Amino acid sequence: MSQILVTQQLAARNIAYKSKGILIDASDVNAVLKVLKTVKMREIIIYDLTDVPNSRPGIKFPVRDHINRTGMNPLIGRQKALQVDFTDLTGLYTQTPDGIVTDCLGARFPGTDFEYPSAWLCNVSIIARAMNFSEISACLVNTPAG
Repeated sequence: MSQILVTQQLAARNIAYKSKGILIDASDVNAVLKVLKTVKMREIIIYDLTDVPNSRPGIKFPVRDHINRTGMNPLIGRQKALQVDFTDLTGLYTQTPDGIVTDCLGARFPGTDFEYPSAWLCNVSIIARAMNFSEISACLVNTPAG
């Protein structure tokens, strides 16, 4: 069984996801660390938002990889506390045949130049890997700004 984590950024747009997991402010690295330290299960599923104009609202896109375009690395300055020097992100996410590659944009979300933009998904997944979570899955939920 996996623990579901829902970014507050998604919950703010799509109320239905608020009750399905632990809310996490993925933009706040210290808040992410605090929440992940309380998670007992070592398998997690992270839900974040996307804005894909030609897809219906609510459709879910499983993630197979991300490109961090947030302008920051959530591990910098926290390596000692996490007891890591380098975190290998190879095969970070559980692979699915229909998985997409998302561009994590951080505060620049949504980005119209990207097919599958996301907000802060990469913060949660990078920290989870550094904390030795055994299985990390991610899914983006289409929530167009309209």
